[in-house]
Amino acid sequence: MARSRLPGGPAADPLCPQFAGHGQPPDPLAGGLDRLGCLLCADGKPVPGEGPADAGVMLIGQNPGAEESRLGRPFVGRAGKYLDGALKASGINREALFITSVVKCRTPHNRKPAAREIAACLPLLLEQVRQVRPRIIVLMGEIAWKTPMLPGITYLTTYHPAAAMRFPLVRQKFEADLKKLRSLMEEAGMATCREKPRNDRLNERVGGDG
Repeated sequence: MARSRLPGGPAADPLCPQFAGHGQPPDPLAGGLDRLGCLLCADGKPVPGEGPADAGVMLIGQNPGAEESRLGRPFVGRAGKYLDGALKASGINREALFITSVVKCRTPHNRKPAAREIAACLPLLLEQVRQVRPRIIVLMGEIAWKTPMLPGITYLTTYHPAAAMRFPLVRQKFEADLKKLRSLMEEAGMATCREKPRNDRLNERVGGDG
């Protein structure tokens, strides 16, 4: 069931020109994605993600919404506020996690990302996994479920917070999955609460303004 094969090269349809041999992509943990020249990133700020550079857990969603694109931070809109509350109720501090998404920019009219958009951003996501080296990855929603599952990492698949907000049965499953995440973290000896100095966190600010 788990897929572990990494992409063999750039996306065939180069939505992001950097992955078509026109230079090296920027460090996905240090911002600068707005300089890719990607067609997706032309509207609003790209949102690489944020969290400790050595986070034991990575949460992966679909793609930024309007508020995320405006601020350049993941899960800060309505779904993000719900996620924060659900994490807190499960005894997990958001500050302990690295949070990102499959597609790093808002799609036109906030539609579901297309296959070519996912392919364009996937190398960045896989590089984030390589750099952070999480022990647990939570895939939130059907777009995130398509992420290749790599060996040596425990994966937890659940619903997207936006769906959990809308549907009571989905909410129950989502919140139960966060409690399971808490148990997995405790079994692995990970801290569920963590406050880090600002300069030890990644992508608090994104783009060319430092």
